[in-house]
Amino acid sequence: MYLNDLNVLNYALVAEHLEATFYNTYASNFTSTDFTKNGYLDATSYFIMIREIENAHVAFLQNIITQRGGTPVALCTYNFNVTNVIDFVNISRTLENTGVKAYDGAINRISDPNLILYAATIATVEARSSSFLNKLSGYVPFPNITDPTLTPSEVVVILSAHQTCPFTPTLPVILSPSTDNINSNQV
Repeated sequence: MYLNDLNVLNYALVAEHLEATFYNTYASNFTSTDFTKNGYLDATSYFIMIREIENAHVAFLQNIITQRGGTPVALCTYNFNVTNVIDFVNISRTLENTGVKAYDGAINRISDPNLILYAATIATVEARSSSFLNKLSGYVPFPNITDPTLTPSEVVVILSAHQTCPFTPTLPVILSPSTDNINSNQV
């Protein structure tokens, strides 16, 4: 067992829970007309696909953590303050861009080569969603030759605007309030 790998996976799961909850709450709330009257292309089917991907990421991470003897972190309480399609698209873009940078910033903390591969492949899927949302929002879909990274501290600042469960911003990560669910002998 690689000592810090479960912590990094649970760190990723915190963000994936947030993203999945966001899309589960809002992805079906807006119509084609909502998108087009606000200057966007009709993106309803794409947001449904992103929702399904984020739910799959949650299930995948929970499964890997459990298979390796850990306990997946629990869902938090979230507050997104979405009142219209513009809020929805802007928060989607923030979450997806943050997800890419968070994976890229934490992947070097993983010891198991198989888990590095899994995290990298999730990061590339997050990057595709991020590119789509950048383009939808009028930004360059792929603005850099390499993706910038975020430290866990920077991720905490961004996610804390939407999440009530605090977690420490350095790896190894100790997540709270579900810290009791992680056996320190297993991580």
